[in-house]
Formats: sequence, structure tokens, C-alpha cells
Amino acid sequence: MDYELTQADRARLSAFLNTDEFKILDSLMKSEVFKFNTALLNEKEPEKVLQAHNLAKAAASFYQGLVNRINAEAYIYKNTPRPGDDPIDITEGALDLDGTF
Repeated sequence: MDYELTQADRARLSAFLNTDEFKILDSLMKSEVFKFNTALLNEKEPEKVLQAHNLAKAAASFYQGLVNRINAEAYIYKNTPRPGDDPIDITEGALDLDGTF
């Protein structure tokens, strides 16, 4: 199940990205992932190394997936045309009509 954000949700999320609060939250999340990596490096028993590796990988995957989703949602918000925006000319720059080469 994929949670779909509204454009208003994306606007709030985009605004949140530039706050000190988000930077603090991001630092906390990275710190927690780092703890899993440290536990992996400190593990000595082979079977526990595998468990620690799986946990570290899951934590890193969760963090990266969340950051990727946040960035994707912010990108959608920032690049969605708004009412009143000029139409985008997709041929601009593709045609050389001034006669110079």
C-alpha cells in the first residue's frame, strides 16, 4: 500500500525540508542508522554478524527510502504547474530560427 499525498501535503512537506526542525530530525535518523552499523562492526560471532548485517541493511534501506520519497514528493510539488503559469514551450531551444549556426 502506497500512501498518496495531496498537493497540500506536498506543499507542507516541501516547506518543512528547509527548517531547522527537519535538519534535527534527519540528524537523529542518521544517528540511529549509524548505531546499527556500529553494532554490525562490533559483532564477533558469525551468526550474529549476519543478523546485525540484516538489521543494519534494513535500517539504512528504510532511511534511504524515506529520504527518496520525501525528495520525490517535494520535486512533484515544485514542478507541478500552477494556475496562471505560462504554458511550457517544449520546442524552445530545439529550433534555431535566427539563421545563425
